[in-house]
Order: sequence, then structure tokens, then C-alpha cells
Amino acid sequence: MCSTPRNPVQEPQLPVPFAGVFSLEKESEKSTLYFVEKTSETALSIRPLNAHLVPSGAAQAIEERTLLEKYSPEPGIYMARVAPQIRKMEEHVDKGDRHREKGEHYSAELEYDSALAIDEDHIRANFGLGLSCLEIGCTDRAEKILGKLVELEASFQPEHKHLFNEFGIQLRKSGLYTACCAYYERALSLTDSDENLLFNHARALFENEHYAEAQAQIDKALKLAPDFSEAALLRDYITKKQDKSPSDKKELSTPDAG
Repeated sequence: MCSTPRNPVQEPQLPVPFAGVFSLEKESEKSTLYFVEKTSETALSIRPLNAHLVPSGAAQAIEERTLLEKYSPEPGIYMARVAPQIRKMEEHVDKGDRHREKGEHYSAELEYDSALAIDEDHIRANFGLGLSCLEIGCTDRAEKILGKLVELEASFQPEHKHLFNEFGIQLRKSGLYTACCAYYERALSLTDSDENLLFNHARALFENEHYAEAQAQIDKALKLAPDFSEAALLRDYITKKQDKSPSDKKELSTPDAG
């Protein structure tokens, strides 16, 4: 994932800036460039720069002492080469979002593809592209994007919750129940204490005619949130309809959660 990095911040008590580009010399190799970011007053994270000079991949925590001892600041590279690339990439994503909100999905697809040409793991661009593909019926490509997103743990971070929920709902509405279930299972492998995730997973399981599994998930959701009225309604519906014909599932009218 590649969220928009913050601007470099100077730390007056220290000899180097603690957000920006740093290099690491390796024996018999060219120096490798990294983006270091301050994530709190006391914590730092580090990500490598890809071939297009934007931060890419999962962020790793790094100790201040390690950064000082092993890495060299490269402020000139950040200002001249990295910041412009990040800006260009985010502009493509922002344009893609605006097109998608207007229903201009082919134009959105072009913008998201341009961003992903710079960073193929950009979370917001992947979600946006996947949503546009679902809207225009390109389910094969949407499923490929889903495969990438479930491999990127950053897809399930709180800052992407809205996009995550929207994508899951659209997968289900597109009839991609198996893919939708796999999507929620991946999220639940990271946290099994989210009643909304459990509810949405149960609904996808139900619509995929996996009634017993749906019952188990909705029971877990209600154990976490006994006053979850939509979950209680879905539980009652599942219980009543388990022995009915598959066509009866179309009557389900509980709202989506999240």
C-alpha cells in the first residue's frame, strides 16, 4: 500500500530530518533508497522506494538509533524527484475518484491505471479501479484486483474502511459470492472482533446458500453486539429460510452494515 506520505518534518534536536528519503549502502550493491516517516511523536516507519521513486510496500517500524547509525538522509532526492512523483500519482487517484463518483467509470479506469503504473500496490487506486470494474461489468478484472487487495494487509487498515466496505458490498451485489466470502474471510483473519465484518460475511454466505456457516457468523456478531438489530433480523431470516428453496433468499432485505 502507498498512502500519501506527509511532508518532511525537521527535528531541531536531531542531526537529520525524520521524514523524507534516506539511503542505505550495501556491500557490492548500489545504495537503496527508502522513505522514512514519523508515525507518532516517538515512532518511525520505513518503506522502500520503487523504480518510480515512490514509497511502496508495507511499512516497517524502525528505531531512531538504527536510522541514525545506518542510513543517510537524501533531502535533495526527496524534493527533486520523489515529491513530484507522489504528487503526480495522487492527482491521478483523485481524478479517478471524481470520475467514479460521477459514474464516469471508463475515465476513472484510465486515471487509476495511470496511478497504478507508478505504484501497483496503491490501495486507494486498487479499490477505486475494482469498484469501477464492477460497475461496468468487468468482473474478471475485478476479481484479479480482489486477489491483490487480499494479499495487502494495508487494505484492511482503518483509513480504508469506507472503501473496503463499499467494495465488499459491490462484490456481493454483483453476484460474486465466493469472492466476496474470501474477501471477508481475509479481513476476519486479521480481526475477528468486528461485528460489522461478521454480519457482512454472514450475508454473503447466506446469499451463496451456505446457511449453516452464515448462522455461525451471525451468532458471533450478536455475541459481540447483542443489540445489533440488523444482525438479529438476519439471524431470524436465516433460521426461517434454511429449509426453503434457493429463490427465497432474494427476499432478504436487511441493510448492509459498516
